[in-house]
Amino acid sequence: MPDEKLQVLVVDDELDVGEFLSRVLKSLGHEVTAATSAPEAIQLLGARKFDLVISDWRMPGYLGSELYEQIALNWPALLQRFLLVTGDIYGDDISAFLDRTHVPYLNKPCRAADVREAVERVLEATRS
Repeated sequence: MPDEKLQVLVVDDELDVGEFLSRVLKSLGHEVTAATSAPEAIQLLGARKFDLVISDWRMPGYLGSELYEQIALNWPALLQRFLLVTGDIYGDDISAFLDRTHVPYLNKPCRAADVREAVERVLEATRS
């Protein structure tokens, strides 16, 4: 992975998943801010600049698609650097969202190598 140091926002209501993602990203040299809800993430996005958002699909009271739509309205440049994490890739709601947006995603549970590869794919896509 190139020596690009990113400001990453990790959004996951499962603390162990958020901590895992944060550890992996920090080991790659990135700075990580964690949020446990979409409203918290939206507040953080309004307060500072992020280079990458990694979000859970299903959180209490919110879907990843709703966070994605808020980003589309307020920080559209981040749409190309949005990565979804989900344990429910076959649900109708997420399938329709992925078909419409082509957002890259990781299946839970994921390994550190999966996270590294997904982040690199997102970065490569935005360099083109």
